[in-house]
Amino acid sequence: MLYIQATLLVALILGSSLPFTQAGPYGVNMESSICCKDFVSFPLPLKVLTRFFFTSNNCRKHGVILLTMKNRQICADPQKAWVKHAIMALKKKH
Repeated sequence: MLYIQATLLVALILGSSLPFTQAGPYGVNMESSICCKDFVSFPLPLKVLTRFFFTSNNCRKHGVILLTMKNRQICADPQKAWVKHAIMALKKKH
């Protein structure tokens, strides 16, 4: 009987600690950050772009989010020449 009680106690302790240990890696609040899965494969015209911001350092792919006049968020590769040019142009605009 003592063996069953000890086993149940260990199971209860492990079961109650699981949600806390699983939440550890997400302590940076990943829900509020935007990450890119893929990048746009063609250059966007500068006249449709309004703003930009970089993705979080916690994302697997480091990217740039370009905002359009229609308030669309488009992921772009920050290493591409046209993206660097767009960032410079948007910085001058603001």
